[in-house]
Amino acid sequence: MKNRLEVAKDFLRDDGFIAITIDHNELFYLGTLADEIFGRENLLGVVNVVIRPQGRQFSKFFSATTEYMLVYSKNWEMAEFRSVVLDDNVKEQYDQKDKEGSFKYVPLMYSRFVEEKMAKAKDKYFYPIYVSGNLKDITLDKKEGYHEVFPINNKREICWKVQKEKFRELLQSQRERYEALTEKNGNMQVYEKYREGEGTKIKTHWIGKRYNATTSGTGVLKKLLGDKVFSYPKSLYAVLDTLKIMTSRKDIIMDFFAGSGTTGHATLELNKEDGGNRQFILIEQLDAHAEVIKKRITKVLENDKSKDSFTYCELLKYNEEAIDKIQDAKDTKILLKIWDEMCEKYFLNYDVKIHGFDYSKFEKMALNQQKESLVGMLNKNQLYVNLSEIEDSQFKVSKEDKELNKKFYKED
Repeated sequence: MKNRLEVAKDFLRDDGFIAITIDHNELFYLGTLADEIFGRENLLGVVNVVIRPQGRQFSKFFSATTEYMLVYSKNWEMAEFRSVVLDDNVKEQYDQKDKEGSFKYVPLMYSRFVEEKMAKAKDKYFYPIYVSGNLKDITLDKKEGYHEVFPINNKREICWKVQKEKFRELLQSQRERYEALTEKNGNMQVYEKYREGEGTKIKTHWIGKRYNATTSGTGVLKKLLGDKVFSYPKSLYAVLDTLKIMTSRKDIIMDFFAGSGTTGHATLELNKEDGGNRQFILIEQLDAHAEVIKKRITKVLENDKSKDSFTYCELLKYNEEAIDKIQDAKDTKILLKIWDEMCEKYFLNYDVKIHGFDYSKFEKMALNQQKESLVGMLNKNQLYVNLSEIEDSQFKVSKEDKELNKKFYKED
């Protein structure tokens, strides 16, 4: 984990975020490690996500219902969450739209602490605003033909939200934020436009059906691919909401524990929702998981009739190829042939003595022990072919693969 997190930090932009989900068993170990790598000052919060409301059925003590998401910035002074609303009930309140997105009208009239303000500073909070007949112009200067609007509600004098001179400044700097409307009773009133999510703080407790890993994880994947092909996939909407908070429309998202590909799926859904052009990079080590990812992302693109492309690449195996052969071997005779091949072709650990190999001792081992022994002799730093060795003839890299790597790494 330490190596991966250190590399992840290098990949992050200075204003970027990393979100790491973990259960309670490893929470404190991961938190200590992440504090060391990203800095404790960059820990923005720990989100408690209820993924299994019914709890674990066979727990001896507590029945766990949650997992935890640790959120770090690379530089907290540069990081900034997007203004979003995650609660659908709250989101419905933003029922107006313009070219900048969803918003709601909030009256500029303000009734809190009205008695105190009217007693101490009525001239600052109770003043006329002038609105043109076509409602397009709002000013504090009295003009002929303009309507005079006071903060009066049901014949009761209350206050404007801001003092007169402050409102004058706001009309100069944020004129598009204010709008005059004629109400059903014929009265004219001044409103402020609140953008979706403006002033909303993201809570650290996420609860609801959308975060349930059974319905919104397993259920979503099963419906998409027609069968249960993956154990315990993440909730699509937990990842989607995370991306809403942390990414802008042209960002690149990387998931280096890709699992079933939920992050890629969520990225496509969010692009569809807000018209974004986010891109994603998914990295997965297990072949079975990679197959699920390919099927999942391809199916999502097909269902959406999307013109987006999805490119899938594998690292060129080297010592990993030998490990595959070892794992597939059925008997000792085949393993000894693989040993001879290892000595000729593959990279062994520096302390492995080829000429000191004890055949008689090896043959007395159980088959699983023999496999473990051979795998242990292979240099794990040479599992795949490095880019720096792409021209080495011993790796037999094809012309097509060389061209693909040049395009991928943008080499001339």
